[in-house]
Amino acid sequence: MKNKLIPALLGTSVIFFFVFLMMLIQILRLFVFYQVIMVSVGLVSIIGSLYSLNEIKNVSPLWYLGIPNIFALAFVCYAFVAESPANSPHYILFSISLAILSLSSTLFFISFPENQRKFTRYCAIVSGIVAVYALFGIYTVIGGNWYTVDSFLEIYIFYLMPVIGLLYIITAIWIYKNQ
Repeated sequence: MKNKLIPALLGTSVIFFFVFLMMLIQILRLFVFYQVIMVSVGLVSIIGSLYSLNEIKNVSPLWYLGIPNIFALAFVCYAFVAESPANSPHYILFSISLAILSLSSTLFFISFPENQRKFTRYCAIVSGIVAVYALFGIYTVIGGNWYTVDSFLEIYIFYLMPVIGLLYIITAIWIYKNQ
């Protein structure tokens, strides 16, 4: 299980670094391929999450806690397409999908087998703290002004999402070193 789980976790982490890919798209002026590239990134993460869950399912009684992560990743892919820069000025659906993604990552880290959960529970705690921040951001999306929402979203996308992505990578490294 451990060798197959490592690339799956690395694939799942890709979506959390999408902002850097968006910057690269702007630098290289590949705006025509924006949606294709972003949905491809989402699909890599969905496939990684599906494969991770398939590997975890064989050894963990809590494997089903990883299922919401797959749906959250699919929701983010849908939001990439539905609220592209040309379609929506405010990104409400996109903001909500990203907040749900951090919450589902918390559950995903809890779904690991007991011997690995001793480590991944710390990842779940950090992801949970980020999820609280993101859920507070959703609250401001629903009732706040857009200056507040934009600042919450920028902090979340530029700093907190990569932290969750690093948690996936650190988990893969930890599993590799402890196999």
